[in-house]
Amino acid sequence: MRSIFAKVIIPIFLILLMGFSVIYVYPKFRNSVMTNKGLSTKDIKNYLNSSKTEILNSIKIQIDKNGTLAIMESHMFFPYAFANDLGLAFIFVNETDDYKPLYIVIDEETNTNEVNLCGAKPGMSFQEIKDKAGYSQVLKTWISSEDNIIYVLKYYVDGLEYSFVSYDDQGMGTELFIALSQKQ
Repeated sequence: MRSIFAKVIIPIFLILLMGFSVIYVYPKFRNSVMTNKGLSTKDIKNYLNSSKTEILNSIKIQIDKNGTLAIMESHMFFPYAFANDLGLAFIFVNETDDYKPLYIVIDEETNTNEVNLCGAKPGMSFQEIKDKAGYSQVLKTWISSEDNIIYVLKYYVDGLEYSFVSYDDQGMGTELFIALSQKQ
């Protein structure tokens, strides 16, 4: 009886368990960036893999030459270009070189394309994000100075890193930073 249990029942149970996991988890991230207005994961990756010149030539973009943003765990401020039509801010290494963007940043007010990760959008609290995108540990880090504490929920999906960032430990008023992921 034990051998039938060990050879048949346990493997069937494991297959069913794995099958249910795949059914539950995989579709959740199948189309990681979903919008109602046509911006896709592929579009985000294309922007992150394009040089500043290529991005500026491909879309109408308003550049705030005096605008800079701080990023996580850096004392430096980086120039950004905001694409009004897309509702995306592209953060670059500097103003003069033709590098790829470090991040695309979206907040609740500028999210005109309704960019989201499984329904989790900028502006949601950490709990709302977890309810939509799944569990992730809240990390405590800093921005521009070790004295400026921020909290981050990170997700790695389809070669992209999604960081929901907030100054509030409960994640109120999150912004979404999207970068090419070093993890897979």
